[in-house]
Amino acid sequence: MGFYALFKSFQLLSFSFDLKNYGSKSWGWNLLFAILGIIFSFILLWNPLFAGFSLVIWTGMAISTVGFAACVFAFQLKSLKDIPNKLPDEWKERYQKLKEEFDQHRK
Repeated sequence: MGFYALFKSFQLLSFSFDLKNYGSKSWGWNLLFAILGIIFSFILLWNPLFAGFSLVIWTGMAISTVGFAACVFAFQLKSLKDIPNKLPDEWKERYQKLKEEFDQHRK
């Protein structure tokens, strides 16, 4: 369980930096939850005896943190889908021309 939460946390860490590159304003929340997930995962992996006594608690905290962060990430992705609608009409026309030119060369 520790490795699962660790890998998911690193995946979320990568997603948070991708959101930062896309200009999302709340990418820091994903970064925070990814770091918390990494910490909880290392606690599970670092001391198996301690984790064995409280396996349910630490596993629950690690998976809950990663799951909550995935929900935050989903809402942030939902807000990113509106970005193409905010592009200037000039860029949209240019894109359509390039797409048509590409389709002509492809045939």
